[in-house]
Amino acid sequence: MREVQTPMSVAEAVTAITDILRQKGITIFGQYDHAANARSVNLALAEETVIVFGAPAVGTTLMQENPDIGYELPSRLLIRDDHGTTLLTYRDPVALGASYGISPSTLPLQHLSQLFDALIAAVEIRT
Repeated sequence: MREVQTPMSVAEAVTAITDILRQKGITIFGQYDHAANARSVNLALAEETVIVFGAPAVGTTLMQENPDIGYELPSRLLIRDDHGTTLLTYRDPVALGASYGISPSTLPLQHLSQLFDALIAAVEIRT
């Protein structure tokens, strides 16, 4: 797992990430607000949201290499508050692919890795 800090709040980071995904034409399959779900059952949880996203052409190509990687897809990114610090947690696509015997040089893994790099760069920008 990789973990990156951002100066943004959880809500700001979620908005920035989803805006970039939409701009790039990446499908957002789901967005899960764990803190809101906890509140719905009268439990407390720091702000925590998971964004699930992907591009079927990329995921399908990876699953053609090894169908078992389908368990890991689509991609997801956790954005959470850790005592006032916003953290983003995700699995490195190249390492993920390697765990399924997919070469790190496989183009879909490279594209996915570049997408994560762009998402992280966008939330590290300080305004």
